[in-house]
Amino acid sequence: MVEDPTLAVIRFADLAVLILYLLITFGVGLWAGMRTTTTEGYFVAGRGMSGWAVGISILGTAISSITFLAYPGSAYDGNFSRIVPGLAFPVGALMGIYIFVPFYRQTGYISAYTYFERRFGLWARVYVCLLFTLAQFWRMGLILYLLSMAMNQMSPQMNLQVSIFWIGVFVTAYTVLGGIEAVIWTDVFQTIVLILGGLAIVVAVFITVDGGAWTVLSMGYENGKFSFFGKDVASAFDLSFSTDTLIMLFIIGSIGSVCEFALDQTHIQRYIAAESDKAARRAVWIGAGGCVPVWLLFMFVGTCLWVFYQMFPDRLPREMLADEVFPFYILHELPTGLGGLVIAGVLAAAMSSISSCISAVATVTTEDIYKRILLPGCKDSHYLKIGKTISALSGASMILIALWLTTMRQETILEMCFVIGAMLGGAMGGMFLVGFFTTRANNYGLVAGVILSTIVTCGMTYIEAKAMMWESRVSWMIEEVTDSGEIDTKALRTEISAEAQAQGKTLKLADVLKIEKKRIRASLEDRIQAKLGPQPPHLGEAIGFHPFMMGVLSNLVAFIVGYFFSFLRPPKSLKELGGLTWKTRHLPHFQA
Repeated sequence: MVEDPTLAVIRFADLAVLILYLLITFGVGLWAGMRTTTTEGYFVAGRGMSGWAVGISILGTAISSITFLAYPGSAYDGNFSRIVPGLAFPVGALMGIYIFVPFYRQTGYISAYTYFERRFGLWARVYVCLLFTLAQFWRMGLILYLLSMAMNQMSPQMNLQVSIFWIGVFVTAYTVLGGIEAVIWTDVFQTIVLILGGLAIVVAVFITVDGGAWTVLSMGYENGKFSFFGKDVASAFDLSFSTDTLIMLFIIGSIGSVCEFALDQTHIQRYIAAESDKAARRAVWIGAGGCVPVWLLFMFVGTCLWVFYQMFPDRLPREMLADEVFPFYILHELPTGLGGLVIAGVLAAAMSSISSCISAVATVTTEDIYKRILLPGCKDSHYLKIGKTISALSGASMILIALWLTTMRQETILEMCFVIGAMLGGAMGGMFLVGFFTTRANNYGLVAGVILSTIVTCGMTYIEAKAMMWESRVSWMIEEVTDSGEIDTKALRTEISAEAQAQGKTLKLADVLKIEKKRIRASLEDRIQAKLGPQPPHLGEAIGFHPFMMGVLSNLVAFIVGYFFSFLRPPKSLKELGGLTWKTRHLPHFQA
């Protein structure tokens, strides 16, 4: 009988591979650090990076640990539908190649947010910089927390807090040493590792399963594992924005990718770091062109695992949730040493995203706040020290946020992700697009757009957060009665499974748990109403827009209001807008 997955221990050969990965990563960072002696080198790699390296770096940053772990679980449990928003990624990439790359390369801005001051004034630059920095602190802390949770799941003997501390220190160290050049070259190595990790799973399943690749492909096809739609295909093309339909997800993905390639400092920094305009465009082609195939690879990993355990069901010691299967397979089925490569891939996927965020925060904080406002006119060596100090402080903040998250319930973290993500979006995309694509927009209109967009965002956040908090409290009540023994969950699950078998059905564990929660909730209905009151509506029920649409709506309000309110003040001349809009991009920059 296979041992329980909670007793898994990383094997010696796996550990050796993992240590080798860490040593190479740190060595690359140290090598880059020895070459970096100026802020130009630290923030934009001396503007001399090869296009292929920058492109692989963009690819690595886009593939987070969520891709590596969540996509296989999603495909194992269902099909390829989760990847739909990612299919819109090339939409933003095309605009990046033909619009944003030439623009930023022409301006030469090290920070993307220098543009906002030139277009609307210093307040806009500081506002966007602060929003971006706070959002990156939260993102880094969350990624580090999720990565450490994944590592803890694969080896429960590892202390979660200790994992957070040492992983955070390691990523921060090589980023502080080498700046963006270290980030790009470690991204290249880490991207190769994570892709090899995914391919290792696929090859291992092909070799193990009778019939190899043909068996995996045929079983997957016959059971709808390669479908991009849910169970109800017709509903996927519903034009409603209140549910997560295929059309809605594609719209969100398209707008999100456009804003990402237009405004995300982690991308802008790479545009400038490339050795030429041609190299920068090639980098975006490589990064965007590689993302979808890699995402599909990790969805296919989930399908491979599903086929494997359909063929060898006795290899699972018990029924598992979909997200538990991948870590179990790594430690119990892969040959020794190969498991270490896949675990290194998990680390690589997260580290590439974290190091990019640290470098981006150091760049914008140094350029937009310290150098522009706090202490301008110093020597370049002083700003280099400040950049490295801010990188170190960013890493420390990331570790503290991740450690703080370990003290919270999972439901609370989900609520915080929603609220913080919504509030720190700040309609930055709408601000940039109205300034870049129109010549009418001005400072007065943008202020009005930002204020009204913030009000709308706060209102939508309040509606959805209230509904989420109500459901979290219900979950806590259910947890209390099950933990106290008031309700026998084991007997209830047996009853649910027996009822399904009587109807000729076989339920997955996730389905059993869902029905169990629904029945317990029904039995507590009177208690819930007395304590919490009626259930508040979610955003889709209240205003007809799914919470995923919040970012789109916030940016739309900022754009529309910013544009029309600008008519209340005289427009700037095309000469004054030289080099600041799409229409005037070829005109010389205006010097007041």
